[in-house]
Amino acid sequence: MEENQELAIPRGPWVLRSHAQREFDLAPSDLDSILPVSVEENPHGNPWPMTKYNWQDVEALYQRLRPTFGPDERAEADGEPIDRDSAMFQFRLKDCQMNRIKPTDIVNGIKVYNHKDVRDLADRIDHAIANPTGNRRPANYVPPDGFNRFDGLNNDDAEFWFNRLMH
Repeated sequence: MEENQELAIPRGPWVLRSHAQREFDLAPSDLDSILPVSVEENPHGNPWPMTKYNWQDVEALYQRLRPTFGPDERAEADGEPIDRDSAMFQFRLKDCQMNRIKPTDIVNGIKVYNHKDVRDLADRIDHAIANPTGNRRPANYVPPDGFNRFDGLNNDDAEFWFNRLMH
């Protein structure tokens, strides 16, 4: 883990980074826009760290980022066009991120977008990564009495979830 890594205050259940990406159809850079609860060495020998996030932070991120338009809706053509593959390559975007903006047209099965809409999307993603959101954990974080330091659950909730998982 990085020495100066900012961490979020644990609040309830957590989710691993890889599971959050699959479960919520998020790109790695999307998750970089929220603070993790913990970043630990991977116990399975994987070179990437095991990063955990508050489930509710990931769910809120998904709600903010998910498309709010139908699959047949189109944006009005405005300026220079760019096809989906070129946009993804030029701005280092993933499929799930491109799905957040409306195409202007579909030509031979290839979606075409306004170049400025793609650039605005990439700028918003870059800004979110540079300014992660979340309740920052103080350097010497000590949870309130009765709460677990690692997952933010109080003792009764932790016992409930443990028993539910085990039976």
